[in-house]
Amino acid sequence: MTGDRIPKLWLRLILGLVFSGAVVLGSDFRVELERLQTQLEARPADTTLLLKLGKLCHNESALGQSDARETEKLALRYLVRLRELQPTNAFARALLGSTRTLGARHAFLPTTKLRMVREGLKEMDAAVEEASEEPDVRFTRAANNVFLPDLFGRRETVVADFLWLSEKVAAEPARFGEEFRQYVALYHGIAARRYGELDKAARLWQSGLAINPGSKVAELIRLEQSRKPS
Repeated sequence: MTGDRIPKLWLRLILGLVFSGAVVLGSDFRVELERLQTQLEARPADTTLLLKLGKLCHNESALGQSDARETEKLALRYLVRLRELQPTNAFARALLGSTRTLGARHAFLPTTKLRMVREGLKEMDAAVEEASEEPDVRFTRAANNVFLPDLFGRRETVVADFLWLSEKVAAEPARFGEEFRQYVALYHGIAARRYGELDKAARLWQSGLAINPGSKVAELIRLEQSRKPS
């Protein structure tokens, strides 16, 4: 994805944001949403529930469904509330910034789109400044930014984040587990391909497959391997 177009499809963004929990789609999303909302009614200050709800709604919005605007609003509500209760929760801030960039899809004026994306980027950058050693924070920014148009100048940030993540998982593989390590390989490869490093992308994807060839993430890696460079 190149050029200065605001992307219309953010489907792949969701894949990198679910390594700490299963992705929930379609009607299953509604079931899970209602279940968590019911729990939150009984425990309105439960930060664990707020994070689950914020991430769930962010991920559903990232799919670009017909109710994406509504799920974005829900994600913002839960994540803002979480930040009020936990001002130092950097992962919540990163997800909040990503949600705001997603909102740019629905803005009519190009200037509004640009403003919304830049506001989201500011939040994600601040989250990394707050918690530069938290892998989920770095991954959220990298997985979001790799799909942004070139006009935002995020290439150096994406490259640096994925290099940091790759070094971390290589040094402590047991700490991160198979799924996260495969997601890093998947998205690092996507970044490498986007920036013209096709051989590097191929190596990264192959290393990701080797971790667990039968996993769901492995299926996503094979899908990327089948895509033609754009």
